[in-house]
Amino acid sequence: MKRGEKKKYFISSRTAFWVTVSFTFVLLLYVILTFLINLPPSVFGSTTEENSLLLPTLTSIRDVVLVVLSILGTCFFTAWIIEVRSRNEMYDSHLSNDILGNPEIYRNMDESTQKEMLSILENILLFRDKPHLSGMYENIKEKFITLSSEEYYYDDCRYTVNCTITQEGILKSITRTIRIKSYEASCKISSIPLVTWSGSKLSGNVVPFKFSSATLDGKAIEQDKIGIIEKTPDQVVSVNSGYDLKYTYFYKPELELFDDKIRTISVSYNTVVPLDDIVYTCRANVPCRSFTVDFRVCAPDNYKVLARAFGFFDSAVHSPIVEDDRQISVSFNDWIFPQDGVVITFAPKSAAD
Repeated sequence: MKRGEKKKYFISSRTAFWVTVSFTFVLLLYVILTFLINLPPSVFGSTTEENSLLLPTLTSIRDVVLVVLSILGTCFFTAWIIEVRSRNEMYDSHLSNDILGNPEIYRNMDESTQKEMLSILENILLFRDKPHLSGMYENIKEKFITLSSEEYYYDDCRYTVNCTITQEGILKSITRTIRIKSYEASCKISSIPLVTWSGSKLSGNVVPFKFSSATLDGKAIEQDKIGIIEKTPDQVVSVNSGYDLKYTYFYKPELELFDDKIRTISVSYNTVVPLDDIVYTCRANVPCRSFTVDFRVCAPDNYKVLARAFGFFDSAVHSPIVEDDRQISVSFNDWIFPQDGVVITFAPKSAAD
């Protein structure tokens, strides 16, 4: 027996069988004796003197049999109760220690059995057997399932944005710093995205997007290690956004990630958008434990900055917003899904109000 494990007693099936047989035999004997005692004396064909001795003897034997019957009856029912209780305890112990305590048993089930088992457990533990709540959960379960394909996550993701408004357009100087960890002890990832930007061509010789620099664990990343994907207007997914350009910069070499060591990538770039493009969105590419956006506008005093965090776990506690007229900071202090983040709007106060 393992240390700390509760000692358990069991009644064997053989013991229960013989207790049952004995109880049945004694019960039959008691019935026969009672029947004989209640017969008329003439049935025995004995003298009055012999009958006077026989009936008390049979009565005494029946009384003894009744006591034995009571003892065996108590043993029979006690044995049955203990047996049932022991089987239940054995089943609970087997279920908790062997089945639920061993993920391999669950993994070896086929997919339909896994889903059925998971659904039953969710209904019992999460929804207290309320099917309508489980049905609501089904609508968002697919979002969780997509996370199983992720190999790494952001322990922290931070955007620092300095925005300058001029007569020619809106200029942004952006630094994005991500702290990456692997779900497994280690993994190797190719083509980790550094930054993705969507925008529009501008008149004249204005360059709408310029990649400045990138560092890995504090050391500069050489230019030949940075890949670029440029999409033409007909390849831009968000056709209704009005954007006709999309750039994706990524780290070309294979990068090893760890679960107990943070790899830090920092990227700096500049963008220029028209004066009417007053919305800026920051998102996490992968699951993220902590997400922060610091946004500052260099503009006349009449400008106002507004922000809204969006995500499945969004709440006033999870996304506190610290704001001034021209500066704002938004933070998620809990997990967010891929593509969750922050949207910021900046405009003259009359328009913002």
